[in-house]
Amino acid sequence: MEFDKALIIQSLEIAGERAGDIAPLVYARLFSQHPEMLPLFVRDKTGAVRGEMLFKVIEAILDFVGPRTYANMMIRNEAVTHEGYGVPLEVFGVFFGTLRDTLCEILGRAWTPQTEASWRTLLSELDEYAKATG
Repeated sequence: MEFDKALIIQSLEIAGERAGDIAPLVYARLFSQHPEMLPLFVRDKTGAVRGEMLFKVIEAILDFVGPRTYANMMIRNEAVTHEGYGVPLEVFGVFFGTLRDTLCEILGRAWTPQTEASWRTLLSELDEYAKATG
């Protein structure tokens, strides 16, 4: 199954309209489910690094579902870079799922089975690129 680009974009847009800055919600979920990640952000007192990282992830997703001018290589490179930060490869892809889960919560009833299927397919493809670091 292929993901529906329009549904991916729409879910991001609706979340932005409803919640504004979603970074605090995404990171609250990440740290709740993976408290071992919190020490990696200990120096990010203002949340600027978290916000920038989320922005880059969303930009990469938009490129990945669109022209793929850079996202596929960026994901591979960031997976390697994050290993250097102490983020195991199997945990690297967790962030994409955390974003998806946060969007689902924000969208509520607007999160359709088609949206879920599109995100599931997208996450699977993103995971394949993250693991293709060799």
